[in-house]
Amino acid sequence: MADPAGAVLGILGLVGSVVEVIHIGYAAKGMAGSLRLSHLQLELEGALLQGWAENVLLSDEGLAGGTRAIPAKISTLIVTILKELLQLFDDSAGIVKKYRDSSDTSKLEPLSPTPLAGTRRSSTLIRWLSIKQVPRPEAFKWAIRDGPKLQELVTRINGFRKGLEELVPKNMELFKVQMLVDTVAESTVDHLQALRRAAQQLMEDNPTDAPAMHAICAAALIREQLPRWELDVGHLQAYITALSKRTDSFTTQPPADLSLWSTSFTSKDNGSIPVLVEWRKPEPGENAESTRFFERDVVQIANFLSSLAQHPDAHLPRCLGYVKDKDHRVGGTQPRYGLIFSVPTVKTSTLLKVIQDTAHIPSRHPDVAARIRVSLKLVISVFQLLAAGWLHKGITSANIALLDQAHGDPHKQRHELTNFLLLGFQSARLSSSGQYSRNPARTRVFDTYRHPSAVSSLWSTEQYRKSGGYRAPFDVYSLGAVLVELGLWRTLGDIRASADAKMAASGRPSLDALGWSEYLRLKVEQEMPGRMGGKFAQVVLWCLGIRGDIAANGLLAGMEESVLRPLFSYRL
Repeated sequence: MADPAGAVLGILGLVGSVVEVIHIGYAAKGMAGSLRLSHLQLELEGALLQGWAENVLLSDEGLAGGTRAIPAKISTLIVTILKELLQLFDDSAGIVKKYRDSSDTSKLEPLSPTPLAGTRRSSTLIRWLSIKQVPRPEAFKWAIRDGPKLQELVTRINGFRKGLEELVPKNMELFKVQMLVDTVAESTVDHLQALRRAAQQLMEDNPTDAPAMHAICAAALIREQLPRWELDVGHLQAYITALSKRTDSFTTQPPADLSLWSTSFTSKDNGSIPVLVEWRKPEPGENAESTRFFERDVVQIANFLSSLAQHPDAHLPRCLGYVKDKDHRVGGTQPRYGLIFSVPTVKTSTLLKVIQDTAHIPSRHPDVAARIRVSLKLVISVFQLLAAGWLHKGITSANIALLDQAHGDPHKQRHELTNFLLLGFQSARLSSSGQYSRNPARTRVFDTYRHPSAVSSLWSTEQYRKSGGYRAPFDVYSLGAVLVELGLWRTLGDIRASADAKMAASGRPSLDALGWSEYLRLKVEQEMPGRMGGKFAQVVLWCLGIRGDIAANGLLAGMEESVLRPLFSYRL
C-alpha cells in the first residue's frame, strides 16, 4: 500500500533537514585547496539529493501540488537510508560544541560562501515544506578539521544517494534542468571554474550522475567565456584567424539576398559536410569605424556559438566559424557576414514555412504529441541559453530550422517535427550591463513575437534604456509566442492580419503592442485548451504573462515549475 500523506511527507522532511545540515557546516580555519574542492562536491551532493526528492516525490504541479505515491516498503527503506545519512554528521557536530564550550570560536569559520551556498535561492523543496507545514528534524551545525575526512564524508553521502536513486529512479531530463537552476544559474563567474572541477570529479566517481554533471560543466564552460566578449586587438586577430572561412570553401554560390543558405562546406579536417549559413549585414551608410565594430561582433558571436560544440543540447547549433562575403555589397560599400552552422542534412525548412504551407490542410498538421515534444525540446534549448547567461533576442518560427522532414511526397505527408535547430543568433549577446546588439531587426514581423515592453519602437526611448534594455524575460515571452503558433498551427502573421481586419471593419485603429499582447493571450485562453489541452494553454499563458523585471534566478525557477514540469509530465 502507498502512504503519500505519511511516509512520503516524512521522507521529504528528512531530505530537507539533510540539505540544510549540509549548508550550515563549519570547517577549521586555514584549510584550503582540497577542502574547498571537497566542500563544493558536498554542496553538489546536497543539490543532487534535493533534486532527486523534488524530481521523484513532488507532483507535477510543484509548489501548488502534493506528493507522488511511493510503496510503503520502499518508503521504509528510504527513511532508513536518510536517517543513516543524517547520522554521518553527528560526530562532526561535537566539534562545534567543543569550541563553543571553550569560547575559542576563532578556529572555526563557516564553509560558506560558495558558488552554491553563498548565492542559492530558497529551494523548491524547502519552500514546499514550509507551505505545507511539514514537520522535520531540526538542522544542526557541524564541523570537520581536515580535508581527507571531509572527502570521506562526501564519498559516503554519494553512496547513500546512489542507494536512494536505485530505489526510485529519477527523470534525468528534468533533473538536468533542476541542476542548472540550483547550480550554474545562481553562481558567480568567479566560482564557475571550481564548480566545474567539482562536477567533473563527481561525474568520474559516479557515472550515473554524468548527464547532469555534463550539463553543469557545459553551461559553466560557456559562462566562463562570457568576460571575453570584449576582446582586445590581439585576441580579436587570433579569433579571426581561427574562425574566418574562405568563400571558395563552399560547393554552391551564395544567394543574392540574405535568406538562409543551405550548402556544403569543404575543409581538410572534415571533408565536405552540409552546413547552413545565416547572414548578418551592417546598416547601409555605416562608417568604417562602425563596420569594424560590426565585424568584431560577428567574430565574437561565432566564438561563443563554437563553444556550444561542448554542449549536450542537440538543438543548439554547432558553429564552424564565419564567412566574409566581400562580393556582396550592402549600400555599395560594406560586405555581408555569414555564421556557418554544421547540420546533418542540406534539406531544411523553417517552422514558419511549414506552418504557412500546411495551416489550411488539417491532414498535414503534426499530431498533438509531436507538437508537445518539439515544444519541450525548444523550451529546454532556450532555458539552456538563459542559464548560460545569454540572450537570444530573435526567437521566432522563422529562426527554427527543421531538418530531415518526412520522406516521400512532402505534399501528402504529415510533418513529425522530429529534428530542429534554433538559429537566429544575429542579435544575440550576453546578459550583462553595458552590452548591446548591433542592427537588430526592427520589422513589425519580429515585433509580433516581442514583449510589449521590448518592441522596436521603444528602443530609442529613455524609459527603455532606464529599465535595462533587453532582458531575459523578453526571450521567454518570444518563446511563448512560438508556442502559440505550434499549438494553434497558425503563424502570428496570419493571426495578426485577422485581428487587424476585424479592427478595420469596425472602424478602429490597429492594435498597439500592448493591445496585441492582450489579444494574443485572450486567443490562447479561448482556443488553446480545445486544441492542445488546458495544461499546455497554461504553459503558454505563463510565458506570455511574464514580467519584464523578474530576476534571472526567479525566472529560471519559474520556468522549471510552470513550463518545464508541466511539459515533462506528458506521457508521450
